[in-house]
Amino acid sequence: MKMPGRPTPCQTRPPLRPGDAAARGPARRWLAGLALGLVLVLGGCQSVGLPLMALHHAETPEPTAAEVRLQQVLARYGLPQGGAQQQLRLLVAQVEGRPSVEGLFAVGQLAQALAEDATERSETLRLHLLAATALWAALNDPRLAHQRNPYDPLLQHLRHSYQRSVEAVVRLVQQEKPLAAGKSYWVRGPQGQQRHLTTALYSQAWHPAMVQRYEIASDYVVQGLGQHYRSFGLGAPLVLVARSSVPLRQAAYFPPGMAAPATALVRPAQDDWFQQPLRLEGLPLRLEVWDTYEVTQLQLAEGRVPLEVDLSTPLAFYLQKAAWEPLAFTGFLWGGDASDHLGFFLYRPYQPGKVPVVFIHGLWSDPSAWAEMINRLQESPEIRRHYQFFFYAYPTGQPFWYSAAQLRRDLDRLLATLDPHGQDPALRQMVLVGHSMGGLLGRMLTVESGEAFWAAFSRTPFEQIEVSPEVKEDLGQTFFFHPHPAVRCVVMIATPHRGSHFANRLTSWMVSKVVTLPQALTRGLNELHRKNPGIRWRNSPLRSRTSVDSLQPDSPALQVLLQAPVAPWVHYHNILGRRRPGASGDGVVSLQSARLEFAASQHVVICDHMNIHRHGETIRIVRQILLHHLRHGVLPAAGGTR
Repeated sequence: MKMPGRPTPCQTRPPLRPGDAAARGPARRWLAGLALGLVLVLGGCQSVGLPLMALHHAETPEPTAAEVRLQQVLARYGLPQGGAQQQLRLLVAQVEGRPSVEGLFAVGQLAQALAEDATERSETLRLHLLAATALWAALNDPRLAHQRNPYDPLLQHLRHSYQRSVEAVVRLVQQEKPLAAGKSYWVRGPQGQQRHLTTALYSQAWHPAMVQRYEIASDYVVQGLGQHYRSFGLGAPLVLVARSSVPLRQAAYFPPGMAAPATALVRPAQDDWFQQPLRLEGLPLRLEVWDTYEVTQLQLAEGRVPLEVDLSTPLAFYLQKAAWEPLAFTGFLWGGDASDHLGFFLYRPYQPGKVPVVFIHGLWSDPSAWAEMINRLQESPEIRRHYQFFFYAYPTGQPFWYSAAQLRRDLDRLLATLDPHGQDPALRQMVLVGHSMGGLLGRMLTVESGEAFWAAFSRTPFEQIEVSPEVKEDLGQTFFFHPHPAVRCVVMIATPHRGSHFANRLTSWMVSKVVTLPQALTRGLNELHRKNPGIRWRNSPLRSRTSVDSLQPDSPALQVLLQAPVAPWVHYHNILGRRRPGASGDGVVSLQSARLEFAASQHVVICDHMNIHRHGETIRIVRQILLHHLRHGVLPAAGGTR
């Protein structure tokens, strides 16, 4: 099944007819938008120009050495020449009476070959279950341990053949109805026999009712990620896909197509199967699905056995199905049009006891910009065990202080939804990781505003302005705030603490021609000016209507943010970029602008602004920071400022 491509930005708005007079104004905005896009591609934060994470079919050819080995084994068992069905029936009888690794290998090969030619689904399923049973026994029966030669290529082939039959079983079961944990299936066998197959899902995060289906990971090839993390072992890697509608409060934070890594096994249902005579056809079986984000090894009769784990394919599936890519465009130009893709999103279902890491993208970007970071961080079992990843998406066309105010409100709602009674202390050890403008949003969650932010814009006391209660509440939340007690660590990557030369008169003019701010924001600002003609402005908020305006070096909010008191319970880590050795910055943000004197650590990475958040050295630094955050235990309780 080939995955559909992502929608392009031009598909998100209706087409314009050349003769439509009403369309000429928007058409000019589109032309200006294209010109602006060229500027932002050269200096923005989006991963423009990189290949998309496309998923395509992949096929693995059967090694010819296995066919040669099969003929040798069949000759050794003295099977007569004839049809494969008769050979399989005779071979099963001999192998059950005197089990051997090679005999079980031959049963698996013959059963798989017959399954390929079978025309009925039930017969195909029966043969693959027979093959999986034989191959499981060949790999795991402790009575055959002395026959398993670790240097024999046959063992690798057994593992691959077992994986192939398990994948076939998952496909065939789902052809009839969705594969559901805790269900029983009956498979018709020869002479009217019935084979019992039960299913089970093992996961702390995923309840069976949350799962819509399972995709086969080997059906896809991942493009666009620097590394494909796959560890080799037993089983068939899957992509666990969540239902579109789940009756849970936290489901409001699930993106479309939320997915997770899993591995399927077909094994005997009875744990003491190896203490009984081997019955390849009649043995009850269990189809197990293990959440391999949590479990990568199982305890079997012979000891610990690694599972085959694929972490990268589910990540690519998740990001493609979430369809965030248009957000980089629509979220910048038309923030209100992207409301369905804004706010917090969970990477996995919320798990109490794990510390959240919130990734905040930069200008003209979206959460998929963190693909490489997530891919490499989740490779660490310690990070998977102790952290959970969240994304935050926001309209990048509006001034960053408005986005920070929305982030504070959204964070409060998230905490109230996930932990309404405040019983999870790990949820309040939050780490924010922000790229570029995202780093400014993270910082604004950790400082005390006092009167300074409002005073940077107006000489008139806030209490004296005349606006509606709704507008006054929004303005108050934007310009008056305190450090958020749930945030304990902020990692800033290529953040323009003192603005950027990229934000200049030319780019500000271009942005002002194409960016449409949310209506609630524009109505509030217009009402503020209309009802307060005598207000004394230092810097009218109407002059900073877009994010590019807010990032200019003389931006009043940036000056105040540098001097604002920060919470003593927050640790800052700063990562700066050089486009090349000796350069003064990353091409968008200078080293002088990116430095933060009071940060606990500062690192310089040789990389440009557009790619620094996916650079291997940056990811290594973030990994070290997260592990340091863990090893130093719970930080002091929130309270007070310095």
